[in-house]
Amino acid sequence: MVSFGVTIKELRLKKSLTQRELASKIGVDFTYISKLENHQLEPPSEEVIVKMAKVFAVDRHWLTLVAGKVPSDFAEVILKNKDVQEFIMKKMKELFL
Repeated sequence: MVSFGVTIKELRLKKSLTQRELASKIGVDFTYISKLENHQLEPPSEEVIVKMAKVFAVDRHWLTLVAGKVPSDFAEVILKNKDVQEFIMKKMKELFL
Protein backbone atom coordinates (compact mmCIF):
# COMPACT_ATOMS: atom_id res chain seq x y z
CA MET A 1 0.00 0.00 0.00
CA VAL A 2 1.28 3.44 -0.91
CA SER A 3 1.93 5.79 2.03
CA PHE A 4 -0.25 8.76 2.86
CA GLY A 5 2.61 11.16 2.13
CA VAL A 6 3.19 9.73 -1.34
CA THR A 7 -0.54 9.74 -2.03
CA ILE A 8 -1.10 13.38 -1.14
CA LYS A 9 1.97 14.44 -3.09
CA GLU A 10 0.69 12.61 -6.18
CA LEU A 11 -2.79 14.11 -5.75
CA ARG A 12 -1.34 17.59 -5.21
CA LEU A 13 0.79 17.35 -8.34
CA LYS A 14 -2.17 16.08 -10.40
CA LYS A 15 -4.03 19.24 -9.37
CA SER A 16 -0.94 21.34 -10.21
CA LEU A 17 -0.84 22.76 -6.70
CA THR A 18 2.21 23.86 -4.78
CA GLN A 19 2.56 22.90 -1.14
CA ARG A 20 1.79 26.52 -0.25
CA GLU A 21 -1.38 26.53 -2.35
CA LEU A 22 -2.64 23.30 -0.81
CA ALA A 23 -1.79 24.51 2.67
CA SER A 24 -3.69 27.74 2.07
CA LYS A 25 -6.77 25.87 0.82
CA ILE A 26 -6.95 23.63 3.89
CA GLY A 27 -5.80 26.12 6.52
CA VAL A 28 -2.40 24.78 7.54
CA ASP A 29 1.19 25.95 7.19
CA PHE A 30 2.99 24.83 4.03
CA THR A 31 5.74 23.24 6.13
CA TYR A 32 3.09 20.87 7.48
CA ILE A 33 2.38 19.63 3.95
CA SER A 34 6.10 19.17 3.33
CA LYS A 35 6.49 17.16 6.51
CA LEU A 36 3.51 14.96 5.64
CA GLU A 37 4.83 14.28 2.15
CA ASN A 38 8.29 13.48 3.50
CA HIS A 39 7.03 11.12 6.23
CA GLN A 40 8.22 13.39 9.03
CA LEU A 41 4.73 13.52 10.56
CA GLU A 42 1.94 11.03 11.09
CA PRO A 43 -1.17 11.53 8.92
CA PRO A 44 -3.36 14.43 10.07
CA SER A 45 -6.73 14.44 11.79
CA GLU A 46 -9.81 13.30 9.92
CA GLU A 47 -10.90 16.94 9.72
CA VAL A 48 -7.77 17.89 7.75
CA ILE A 49 -8.03 14.76 5.60
CA VAL A 50 -11.61 15.67 4.67
CA LYS A 51 -10.47 19.16 3.62
CA MET A 52 -7.73 17.60 1.48
CA ALA A 53 -10.21 15.21 -0.11
CA LYS A 54 -12.41 18.16 -1.12
CA VAL A 55 -9.47 19.99 -2.69
CA PHE A 56 -8.34 16.85 -4.53
CA ALA A 57 -11.93 15.87 -5.45
CA VAL A 58 -11.46 12.34 -4.09
CA ASP A 59 -13.56 10.24 -1.75
CA ARG A 60 -12.95 11.30 1.85
CA HIS A 61 -13.44 7.76 3.14
CA TRP A 62 -10.79 6.43 0.78
CA LEU A 63 -8.28 9.13 1.73
CA THR A 64 -8.95 8.56 5.45
CA LEU A 65 -8.32 4.84 4.98
CA VAL A 66 -5.10 5.58 3.07
CA ALA A 67 -4.05 7.55 6.16
CA GLY A 68 -4.48 4.38 8.20
CA LYS A 69 -7.54 5.67 10.01
CA VAL A 70 -11.14 4.50 10.21
CA PRO A 71 -13.60 7.19 9.10
CA SER A 72 -15.75 8.28 12.04
CA ASP A 73 -18.99 7.62 10.21
CA PHE A 74 -17.89 4.01 9.65
CA ALA A 75 -17.95 3.58 13.43
CA GLU A 76 -21.52 4.87 13.54
CA VAL A 77 -22.61 2.35 10.90
CA ILE A 78 -20.84 -0.48 12.70
CA LEU A 79 -22.35 0.39 16.07
CA LYS A 80 -25.88 0.67 14.70
CA ASN A 81 -25.92 -2.41 12.45
CA LYS A 82 -25.77 -5.95 13.88
CA ASP A 83 -25.17 -7.47 10.42
CA VAL A 84 -22.10 -5.30 9.91
CA GLN A 85 -20.82 -6.18 13.38
CA GLU A 86 -21.24 -9.91 12.67
CA PHE A 87 -19.51 -9.55 9.30
CA ILE A 88 -16.56 -7.76 10.85
CA MET A 89 -16.31 -10.29 13.68
CA LYS A 90 -16.30 -13.13 11.12
CA LYS A 91 -13.54 -11.43 9.09
CA MET A 92 -11.50 -10.78 12.24
CA LYS A 93 -11.68 -14.46 13.17
CA GLU A 94 -10.61 -15.46 9.66
CA LEU A 95 -7.64 -13.09 9.79
CA PHE A 96 -6.43 -14.00 13.26
CA LEU A 97 -7.03 -17.74 13.45
